[in-house]
Amino acid sequence: MLVMKNLKKPTIIVTKDHPIDAKWVKPSSRLYLAIVTRSELRLWDPSKAKIIWSVTCKELLSKGSKMKDTIFFRCVTCTHDAVCLGTSDGQVLILREPKKSRGTLSCDLILGTVKSGLCPITCICADPDSKTLAAGNGMGMIFVWACIDKSSTYEDTMKFLMNKKQDSPCMTIAIRESYVVAGFDSGHIRIFSMKRKGSMIPAVEVAAHARCITALAFHPKKNIFATVGEDTSFNVWKMPDRLGKLKNDSVHIELIHSAIHKDVLFTGIVMTKNSVICSAYDQMVLFEFRRGSK
Repeated sequence: MLVMKNLKKPTIIVTKDHPIDAKWVKPSSRLYLAIVTRSELRLWDPSKAKIIWSVTCKELLSKGSKMKDTIFFRCVTCTHDAVCLGTSDGQVLILREPKKSRGTLSCDLILGTVKSGLCPITCICADPDSKTLAAGNGMGMIFVWACIDKSSTYEDTMKFLMNKKQDSPCMTIAIRESYVVAGFDSGHIRIFSMKRKGSMIPAVEVAAHARCITALAFHPKKNIFATVGEDTSFNVWKMPDRLGKLKNDSVHIELIHSAIHKDVLFTGIVMTKNSVICSAYDQMVLFEFRRGSK
């Protein structure tokens, strides 16, 4: 069950299983809330205040998908025209809205990330502006695809750019301009440049937290991002203002704020224009942090 609150009354969205991820998505001209459980994806329409479409793993299997019957959904994101699902066997499902079928999605493409063995997708993100999709998995590998032709299908246009096996699982990931920022179970932040197609070496590597990084999020406009982790710390980092004009990918990050909140295990984070909002394990409240006045 997912509870959403507004100024009038709370909205309760019932799911068949525990929600593991939820994001606002816009695969077409309409905005939906994508709610993911282990076995089901549901789209909730805020204008109608109801679930307008859903699909289960079994239904995708019955439609001829190459998915195995033991897999389950792990995470969700949205590109410029599709909803993307990460699965427990290392695949990314591309679901798009067919023409003349508002609110209904079909599986156009399955992107495989691991050729041998099963390794779950642990996090996924997309940048609709650059039409770039990135995912991390339980082996600490980073995968990036780019849609290089707007008029073609995903099968023709999604291009594998890089992958890199690290020393621990990738737990959270984000894209800012031509850089992929990833947080790892080891507490490290690694920043990869998508300009370095032949290099798998991170442009930046920082021991940011003493334990697992659980979430990271960018400011909507500025090149600032925040991270939270199992060490109960909350950090804010700054990247250069003009990332696209950096020479030789000389990117760097600067820690501009750090705080420890005892007995609070932060699990999620989002940055707004003026504040940072965090969720925490076994907490019924959200924590909001604002910049103090000088």
